[in-house]
Amino acid sequence: MNIRTLQQKKADLARQARSLLESAGADGLTSEQKTQYESLKAQIVSVNELIEAHESQVEIERSLMASDPVPDFRPTARIEVGPPNSDSDPKGGGSRTTETFWSRSWTPAPAGGSTRG
Repeated sequence: MNIRTLQQKKADLARQARSLLESAGADGLTSEQKTQYESLKAQIVSVNELIEAHESQVEIERSLMASDPVPDFRPTARIEVGPPNSDSDPKGGGSRTTETFWSRSWTPAPAGGSTRG
């Protein structure tokens, strides 16, 4: 459970305890209501201890972050780079367009004139 969930649970228990007290008559709580109220108080104390433990752990981790920018408890990302895809391509990475362009022979125009007829 995270801290917010525990705090919500504590608030719900406190509301239940409040409604139990407000439902008491002029004579006070019955023995059954007293038992329910004491049970709610014990649950609130238990949840409060869990909240304090979580907050303490957050403080410990925060102090680790201040002293070590990459603490051991955090997983680290790993990037692997393989050989270029052109190494496994039979065409050596060439596309049809570049093959056509480079495979054509280019001859310069004859000196002194146009090639048009």
